[in-house]
Amino acid sequence: MKKLFIGSIVIVSIFATSAQAQMTGSRLGKNAGAEDADKIVEIVVECVAGRRGPFADRVMRALPGSAAESKLLVSNEGDFSICMDDDKQFVTPGSAELRFTPRAFRIALARTLARKELRKIQPADLKNANPWSLASYDVVDTESTGDAMQLGLYQFGDCVVNAQPIDAANLVLAKSGTSEANKATKKLMSALGPCLTEGVELKLTQDLLASAFAEPVYHRARALDMQERK
Repeated sequence: MKKLFIGSIVIVSIFATSAQAQMTGSRLGKNAGAEDADKIVEIVVECVAGRRGPFADRVMRALPGSAAESKLLVSNEGDFSICMDDDKQFVTPGSAELRFTPRAFRIALARTLARKELRKIQPADLKNANPWSLASYDVVDTESTGDAMQLGLYQFGDCVVNAQPIDAANLVLAKSGTSEANKATKKLMSALGPCLTEGVELKLTQDLLASAFAEPVYHRARALDMQERK
């Protein structure tokens, strides 16, 4: 039996710091603690997406949860450093250390990039793009199955995007908890259940829904934009 629960919005801190606090520049204007994790994520990811575009694109072409993805993130410190060392963005002084998981970084990056791609197309056209699938990625390790939980979430999300592209896009674009996000969530309710795999139970928040939609939206929107440029 399929069961779907829409829970209250939960903000999850996806960055952990090894120091008691992190210094920040103008974006926060104060030493940052664990309570600022979501804002720090937003600052760093927006910087990577805006100033390290080729690197961000390579991340999104890597299979989620694969060894290739992990290697890409670990071996490209230079692509992150400009976003952490610029005193107008984020500064990590002394022994302060910023840690994150590939899944957490990717989810945040996908939403930022999806918003960027949605400015280039009409959201209704997402339905006309090739569906999200494993073919969306450069699979360099044929033995890697990736992050099954993450891939399953994207499969569910792509199904919803295909059914209601405009409302799914609106949720990705909106900030969770706003009237725009609440309106989009309400409109999407009828499409959520049919897209669940039989026997799966999910307790969904607006953030989790947006995470499920963002990467499929990114890949569909980018494909449409590339087609229009040809």
